[in-house]
Amino acid sequence: MLHLLVLQLPSLLASRTCARTATSSSRAAASMLASTEIGKQGAAKPTIYFVMGGPGSGKGTQCEKLIQSYGMVHLSAGDLLRAEVKSGSAEGRKIAKIIEEGKIVVSETTVGLLRKAMSQAEGPFLIDGFPRSMSNLQAFEAEMGPCEFMLFLEVPLSTPSTPSLRPALVTDHRGPFVRAHARSPRSQVSEAEMEKRLLKRGVSSGRSDDNAETIRKRFHTFVSESMPVMDELERRGVVHKVSAEASADEVYSRVCETLGRHPRPVLPKE
Repeated sequence: MLHLLVLQLPSLLASRTCARTATSSSRAAASMLASTEIGKQGAAKPTIYFVMGGPGSGKGTQCEKLIQSYGMVHLSAGDLLRAEVKSGSAEGRKIAKIIEEGKIVVSETTVGLLRKAMSQAEGPFLIDGFPRSMSNLQAFEAEMGPCEFMLFLEVPLSTPSTPSLRPALVTDHRGPFVRAHARSPRSQVSEAEMEKRLLKRGVSSGRSDDNAETIRKRFHTFVSESMPVMDELERRGVVHKVSAEASADEVYSRVCETLGRHPRPVLPKE
């Protein structure tokens, strides 16, 4: 019996050693997994300020001022698309045709350009002219998380108390959809005022879409595609409106007062 035990002892010790090694390996793997999860949870989400408004509402002007005072990284969805067009790529030629028609470029393209630009800087980010459609919003949020702050530069009608007809995002048993000609006095925009601003800008901008025909198409696209996005974000309580009917400096003063409402506000540079 003793002789048999002595013969089995090496294999018993090896078995116990393997068991201890396996246990240690399992614990190490679990520890690494936990550390990875903690790292993911602890990764800071970039601060993003979205800026929207109808064509000619002054988004670019206000963004330039914010860059100087707050040191934000400015990403213009329109500029990124125009840069792609200028590159002469096949994708750029497709984008050029869509822009000339005053339509919205497919979400995957715009979100891809924004994601690439954001990967090259730490932020905080100031993204203007986006999201322009519900598809834009859904595609961006699927990758970057929910929108926390939307600054909306509003150019109201001369008689804001008078309701007008425009599409709106509504929901019933069929789910969310855009209902045409929903009567609403909120967030109205003046086509005549914006067209006047854009035609004036077109004298020096060199932009192919700053012409009367394309401007009218862009305006109607904004009303039908972008305003439902504002309705959705306003329902969530993340839209912060600023009247853009004033001088650039006056509007900027209002914008600065509004920035502090972001969940993680950016402070001005010293």
